[in-house]
Amino acid sequence: MTVARLADVTFGYGDRPVVEDVSLRIEPGTFLGLLGPNGSGKSTLVELLLGLREPDSGTVELFGRPATATSATQRVGYVQQDVTATAHGVPVTVREVVATGRRSGIGLGGHDDDRSAVDAALQRVEIADLADRRLDRLSGGQKQRAFIARALAAEAELLVLDEPTVGVDATARERFYGLLADLNEAGMTIVLVEHDIGVVTEHATRVACLDRQLHFHGPADDFADSAGFEQAYGSEHHVLCHDHS
Repeated sequence: MTVARLADVTFGYGDRPVVEDVSLRIEPGTFLGLLGPNGSGKSTLVELLLGLREPDSGTVELFGRPATATSATQRVGYVQQDVTATAHGVPVTVREVVATGRRSGIGLGGHDDDRSAVDAALQRVEIADLADRRLDRLSGGQKQRAFIARALAAEAELLVLDEPTVGVDATARERFYGLLADLNEAGMTIVLVEHDIGVVTEHATRVACLDRQLHFHGPADDFADSAGFEQAYGSEHHVLCHDHS
């Protein structure tokens, strides 16, 4: 089954279109990087994909159901922008946050399978040692991992991340992208909104480039030399490759 399908989707604020006639399919196991200049409609498209907004025209489906259906959104893990600001001053622990991914909720009693799922998710993202630490006392990169662990505990099939590395240092960023690559290799479908073209073309398997309209959708290796790249960013821009040696 196709994970997500957008067909002729248009959305605007008032009479100003932000997303226009976008059609896009996301197949299982894809690592899709969503790129575009500032103000290109990327975050709005993610909100449409997640059923947080309804399109003015066109249709959006998740797992063959309308994106606004509860049964569809329960299968999605969502890490929003600026996770470093999340839960500031709220005395909730990492384990409690991850436990909210289970249907039994935040209670630490729970069932054995819930506790096992939480422990496994914490181990998977390598923050088991931080389980009892308050979320607001973690670094930005550690918070990212906590919210990804929440999605893993929920057994999400699609992980959507909207510029999650804002305010995170370079070392944590690289470890974070390594984690995403590992999760994708294990079969998780990922949609990553990023401003760093080089990072996306290095780690994603496919790229969708948006500037109100969809200018490119295809293999990541083909994006830098495509007409869609120039249409969205202009001929004066180029892709900066990252050296990890």
